[in-house]
Amino acid sequence: MAYDDISDLIEDSLVVLAQRRAAWLGDDEAAIQLLADLVDKTAEALAQRIRAAHAAGLSWEGIADALGSTPTELRLRFADAQADWRGDGMTSRR
Repeated sequence: MAYDDISDLIEDSLVVLAQRRAAWLGDDEAAIQLLADLVDKTAEALAQRIRAAHAAGLSWEGIADALGSTPTELRLRFADAQADWRGDGMTSRR
């Protein structure tokens, strides 16, 4: 998928979310909150997919290649089932 396609999908998602929440995208604070919510849910979905792929046998090296990361970084971030993605690249323990 081209970068422009992803930008279009983000914009479309933002519009749909604003409609569902009766928010006005002309309100910067509301738009920022909606985008932050999309980022949070996307990060959660990525973490779930990474953990599921690894549990299904995909190596940390294979996942790292797909993300342009390193196996060590991914193990630190995603190997612990209790890790919580905060959206800033850090994990916290519960």
